[in-house]
Amino acid sequence: MNIFYVPSWYPDPRRQIMNGVFLYEAVTSLAKHHPSLRIYVSLWGQGDRELSAARFRTWLGHPGLGDRSRRGRHQVAANLVELHSPTWTWRYTVRRGNIAAVLRRNRSHLAEAKAECGRIDLIHAQVSFPAGYVAMCLAAEHRIPFAVSEHMSPFPFRHFERHGAVVADVAEPLRRARCVTAVSRALAGEIRAKIGVEAVVLPNGVDETFFTPAPRTPQGFTFLTVANLEHQKGIDDLLQAIALVGPLSGVRYRLAGRGSRGGAYRALAGRLGVQDRVEWLGQLGRTEVRDAMRECDCFVLTSRHESFGVVYAEATACGKPVIATRCGGPEDIVHDGNGVLVPVGDVAGIARALTTMVGRAREYDAGAIRADFESRFASRSVSQRLVALYHELAGVC
Repeated sequence: MNIFYVPSWYPDPRRQIMNGVFLYEAVTSLAKHHPSLRIYVSLWGQGDRELSAARFRTWLGHPGLGDRSRRGRHQVAANLVELHSPTWTWRYTVRRGNIAAVLRRNRSHLAEAKAECGRIDLIHAQVSFPAGYVAMCLAAEHRIPFAVSEHMSPFPFRHFERHGAVVADVAEPLRRARCVTAVSRALAGEIRAKIGVEAVVLPNGVDETFFTPAPRTPQGFTFLTVANLEHQKGIDDLLQAIALVGPLSGVRYRLAGRGSRGGAYRALAGRLGVQDRVEWLGQLGRTEVRDAMRECDCFVLTSRHESFGVVYAEATACGKPVIATRCGGPEDIVHDGNGVLVPVGDVAGIARALTTMVGRAREYDAGAIRADFESRFASRSVSQRLVALYHELAGVC
């Protein structure tokens, strides 16, 4: 079976762009576990050719990034090819983000893929816009079925709503797709309420061979947070909860990530008097994230909304208990056997969870947490469900 894979987000570590790394890991896992598939990933410079304040700040801080161009064709694996033709993009509110040029790039990639393998059986878009819109257009032009996997958090993004209604560029791909999947029950409910489409719940998978438990060196009690330092992730709520808890002997908090609010959060930690308890790790690579998770006692992320929250699943893959908020995706991941859920914005509740976890974390069974992860979120099991769906949608045996 030949799949044309269109991701709205995609990482490029050479340019320090990690947005969408879970989509890269999902497609490489799919190719690894199912060698009978042939997958073409269509790339137009997601992230690195985005005209935005965030990208401009990155270019200013790392002027050499512009010289590290991605190859036009990259054979990632025997059955996995990346096709790359860069084009500029910008915010949707300005001429729909240059979607016409993006569509032209994808047309070219689809033609290249068809010329090489003979036919494309299914187009799989990750996120309704721009990828879903592109898939809808290509599917109509070539009479190929397409599916859309939705990940937006919240759904839809604010700039995709007009007068309380979802814009057609987001709604129509979901309505016309042969199948829509959502990464959590909460997201499926939002799609049902706002679009009138029933989505199949299919979670993100995590590489079970990479994120694994490992012995740790005892050094007090460590909480770990890995997140973009943005409003959505609720880092300010966590810092206020740390202040409310007060100093606890041997307890430290490690925060990894970067973002537009990094400076503001460091300043807040200073005003709250918790700067000596918080270690700011900055942006970590994937191996560093895995190692930090292995070394912590508990993973904590107090987001305001999450469509899924892959970092929670990564932590459970390492056998760690989790503190999360009831903000959508975590409700499908966290339960009494692997952690604690608290209401969004409940600083006192977060503080109580932190205090309780210090005393009880070692009561959680790391082996049971890992086994639960493997049954629900391991990449092998998730990819098996996805391939079964591919065969059903494309009618290929």
